[in-house]
Amino acid sequence: MLIGVFGAVVFNAAFGLGAYVGFLGTGPFLIAYFASVWALNSYFQSFSALALIKVNSAWFHVRERGVFSAIFGSMIQSGRALIFVIGGIAVMLLPWQWVFFIPAGIMAIMGFLTLRFVRDSPEDELSRIDLGAVRVPVRAGVEMRLDMNEAQQVIAVTLVNKDGQLQIGVFAAPRNEGIWDDIRKEIRDSIVSQGGLARDRADGAFGTELVGTLKSDGGNSPVRFLGVDGPRWFLRGMILGAAATEAVKARAFEDAFRNTIVVRGLDPLPVRDPVPLQLPREAADQLEALADAPDDEAASS
Repeated sequence: MLIGVFGAVVFNAAFGLGAYVGFLGTGPFLIAYFASVWALNSYFQSFSALALIKVNSAWFHVRERGVFSAIFGSMIQSGRALIFVIGGIAVMLLPWQWVFFIPAGIMAIMGFLTLRFVRDSPEDELSRIDLGAVRVPVRAGVEMRLDMNEAQQVIAVTLVNKDGQLQIGVFAAPRNEGIWDDIRKEIRDSIVSQGGLARDRADGAFGTELVGTLKSDGGNSPVRFLGVDGPRWFLRGMILGAAATEAVKARAFEDAFRNTIVVRGLDPLPVRDPVPLQLPREAADQLEALADAPDDEAASS
C-alpha cells in the first residue's frame, strides 16, 4: 500500500511539473512525457486496491467483508466524482498544475498516517510462535510439539495439555471457494470405514464441526475436527482426548485455534496441499548445528 502511495505522489507531482519542463517543448515529446507519467501514476495507484483487500481480510470476519467492501467501493467512486468538483474549483483559483499538486500533498499526508497507524492485523497481548504460514499462540500449561515428516519439514503443530491435544494444520485452498464441507465428508467417511463414529455438529464454536470417536486397539478415543475457510487457505484443527467432548476442557484449545494467525504467502500450491511451515529460528539453528556435527557428537547430543 505504501509503495502505491509513494508512486502516486511522485507521478502526480511529476505531471504538474511537466509544465515547467521547457526543453520538451510543446509538441510530441511533451505529450509522450505526460502519457508516460500518467501511465506510471495509474500503475502505482493499482497497488493500493489489492493491499486494502489484504488488510481488510485480517480485520474483518468473512461475513463482514462484503459490507465493508461495499463501503470502501462507495468511497472510491465518491472520490472520483468529487475530483471533478474540487478540480474545477482549483483550476478557477490556481494554475492548472495544482490540480495534481494538491492530490499529491493529500496522499503524502495519508501515506504518513498509514505508516504511523495502520497495521496489517489487529494487535493483542498474546505471545505467538512464528512458524511461517501460521503464528500459534503460546499459553502457560500448554506444550507445543512440531510434527515433522521424514524430510524434516514441519507439516503441523500440536498443542498438548493434561486434557488432550490440538493438532493445527494449514492447507492450500481456492481463492473464492471453501473446501471444509468436502473435507469434512471425506474425514467422516474415513472414520466410519475404520469402525468409528462421526457426525456433523452445526452449532460448533467455529461453525459446522465434525465430532465422533476413533477406533483403535486401545479402545475408542473422542475426536473433534474444526475447520475455517479463508482466501486461498484452509485451517484445520483436530482435538483429541477429553477436550473433544467437554466444553470446559476444550476452552484452552478453542482459544488457541481462534487466535491462530494464517500467513498464506503468495506461492502457488495445489488445492489441499499442506502449506509448508517453518521451524522457529532457534530450533532451525539447532538442527543445522546437529546436521553439521560429526556423527559421534550428534549422537551424544
